[in-house]
Amino acid sequence: SIITIHYRSFSRKGTFGKVRLGTHLITGEKVAIKILEKDKIKDQSDVERVTREIHILKIVRHPNVIQLYEVSKSIM
Repeated sequence: SIITIHYRSFSRKGTFGKVRLGTHLITGEKVAIKILEKDKIKDQSDVERVTREIHILKIVRHPNVIQLYEVSKSIM
């Protein structure tokens, strides 16, 4: 299911993109939205790194680790 969020102005840059703070409109919970920039993922090792991070976040459940709610692909 798609999480409906409201973006806030907070933003941090990372290796492959940026992270923005949002609010889940149904629960009111603060969420982080990681936006990857495809042009910064340049070679196979970058693809493997991003894929590994997504895989780990899908399976790990711990109070000190963020929970991954959704992965979506944009063609933009």
